[in-house]
This record gives sequence, structure tokens and C-alpha cells, in this order.
Amino acid sequence: MKLDNFDIFYIIGIISSSVIMIILITFFFYGIPLIDYFYLIFFWTIKFLSGFGLILTITNGFFFLFKFMKERISKRTLNVFITIQLISCAILIGYGIYGIISSYYESNIPSPEFMEWVDIIVFSFGLISISLTLYLIPLFREEFQDVFEQGNFSRITGKVKIVSRNVKKKYYAFRRQYVRLQMKDHTTIKDILQIWRNKFAVYLLIPMGIGCFLFTPITFVFIVFWIKFFIFDGEPQSYERIALIISIVFIVIISILSYIFDWVFYSAISEFFWTIYIFYLIGIVVGSAIFIYHFTKLKGITLQHITDKIRDIT
Repeated sequence: MKLDNFDIFYIIGIISSSVIMIILITFFFYGIPLIDYFYLIFFWTIKFLSGFGLILTITNGFFFLFKFMKERISKRTLNVFITIQLISCAILIGYGIYGIISSYYESNIPSPEFMEWVDIIVFSFGLISISLTLYLIPLFREEFQDVFEQGNFSRITGKVKIVSRNVKKKYYAFRRQYVRLQMKDHTTIKDILQIWRNKFAVYLLIPMGIGCFLFTPITFVFIVFWIKFFIFDGEPQSYERIALIISIVFIVIISILSYIFDWVFYSAISEFFWTIYIFYLIGIVVGSAIFIYHFTKLKGITLQHITDKIRDIT
């Protein structure tokens, strides 16, 4: 098999980064704090994606609820459900704030054994589901590039979709089919949130790689994949995809086992682990902001409308 310049660079990079990893792990076990902080960045990134994905999950949930009950919901009941969804965004933001405070004060307080296992299950499920849906499955199916280009493609077809949906919305409004009308709005918002989540998954490969700095070959794989894919718009080789899949699986397994057995990789950052809930809150806030912005936009509600309404009330 003939190797081109990039193949040689990749092999040398893996070997060099492996040597650096041995040195860094030695420093790590001698308690160099800077390396601990790098590992936190990985969890910050994952938690941000998890928080953002929570808003998308709720939007999907209400969409399927409307779809299941579209023939049985009155306009008044529909408005109640929409209000609940909007309020749920505020509740989740409050929950995110509570998570920061409670995790900060509970970090030094032993938890009951049952709650420890609940934490482990929630932590493991979140890490595995994010890794599968955003990275591993698209990479296995060779759809990762399509996931990113979906955002660019949406800009080209966006106006066509909006016009098409507006025609359908006017028809549903004329027929007083309010649930179908709302389903069209939810479909648009759901698509927008999915596009943003996919784009974040690509953009955040760099901080994820930096967060794995202790395992330098993984950092090399993440960053090189991102540069070739994002900067040079090159088609990743099969071995690059395989290397990225192996890297993600490895770091997920290490993270879960470290959390369960309190290995040094986790215990070294455990006192700062509450900070990941800050990024969880940021993810929830960003997702909520995108949802509310596009919801009000589709409803034709502007800042001027809100200002006029406040004036009428006062």
C-alpha cells in the first residue's frame, strides 16, 4: 500500500503524541494541576451538548404528543400545552441553577449508596447517548459530513421550506385545524434545533480534543480530523474515521469507569466537577433562547408587540 504525505504525517503524529502521552501521564500522577483542568474541558463540552439536547428532546416530545392527539385536542387545550412547554424552558433553567448550587455543596457530602448508583446510571446514559447519536452512529454510517452540511444546505432550501409551510399553515388556519398548524411550527423549530445541535457537535470537536489532552493521541485525532474536515473541506479517510470512533469509545469508557470506581482521572477533578453543571445550564439557556426566538417569530410576535402589550397592561 502506497502512503501519501498525509498518511506519513498521521502515523508520525500518532507515534509522537503517544510518546508525549507517556510523559504527561507521568506528570499527572505527580500531581501537575494544569493537566487536571484539561480533562474538565471534555466534561464541560459534553454537558453543554446534553443541556442543549434536553430542549430538543422536549420539543420532540410535544411534537409527538400533538401528532398522537391531533384529532382530539381543542384550540384551548393546545394553548395550554404550548404554555406548558414555554414554562418548561424556565423550569429547566431553574433546574440548571439548582444543579450548580446542589452539586457545589454536595461535592463534599457523602451520598447514600442508592443515590450514588442513580448518579452513575444518569451520568453513563448521558455520556453514551450523546456519543452515539452525535458521533459514533454518524461516523459508522459515514454520515458525519452530511450532518454538518445539513446546516449549509438548510440556508439554500430554507426559504423554499418556509414558503411551503406558510401555504400549508394558511390552509390549516382556514380549516381551523389548529393542532396541524402548530405541528408545522414545531417541525420547523425541531429542524432548526437539530441543525444547531449537529453544528455544535462538529464545532466542539476541538474543545473535546483539548479536554482529552492527557491522552494526547486522542487530542491529535480529534484536532486533525476537525482541521481536515472543517478548514480544508477534505474527505476523511477510513482510518481517520476509525481512529475517531476508537478515540471516542476509549474516552467514554475511561470516563465512566473513572466515575464508578473513583479512579485518579476522576478524583483529580472531583472537587471541580460541579462546574460542568454551569455548562449544562448554558446549553439549556442557548437551546431555550433558540426555541423561544423561532417560536415567537413563527407566531409573528415581535418586540414591538410585547412592548405594546405591556403598555396596555400598565
